[in-house]
Amino acid sequence: MQTPAHRTDRIHQDVWVGSFILLFCGICFSLSLGKPGDSMTFPIILLSLMAAMAVPILWSGVRKTQAATAGGKAIDNEIRSDKLKVPFVAYLYIAAYVFLFWLAGYFVATAAFLPAMMLRFRLRKPLTIELVTLGYIVVIYALFVKQLNVPVLHFGYIERLLNF
Repeated sequence: MQTPAHRTDRIHQDVWVGSFILLFCGICFSLSLGKPGDSMTFPIILLSLMAAMAVPILWSGVRKTQAATAGGKAIDNEIRSDKLKVPFVAYLYIAAYVFLFWLAGYFVATAAFLPAMMLRFRLRKPLTIELVTLGYIVVIYALFVKQLNVPVLHFGYIERLLNF
């Protein structure tokens, strides 16, 4: 006899992930409607892009569910440590990036984070790592600092300690 706890194995996990992302985008979008002026234009664009990327995940999950149930196969929704290792390590890298961002500022944190992530995901060519990192930083600097006059040159907590 099947218990209610096992009912989720009839639906592929991509359906849950896509649905959660769409729900999250919907909630954030509804919260942004009351904000003044044009301050919410960029977040609304990002939420729309995120929702648009969630639709293929949801659709893929529906197709995987239909294929598995039509063939009478079980859906592999088991959460195992080998499935969680890569997202968990990426989360740790991102947490370190956020801390370094707070400590040393955007450009220093980004110059450390990009090579670290590329090395973590087995990109081993030093020239490629250097060119991508340098190219990204130069483009962001030229676009945001020079063109849009966004003050990105802060050095985080270190700047406050040294009183730049």
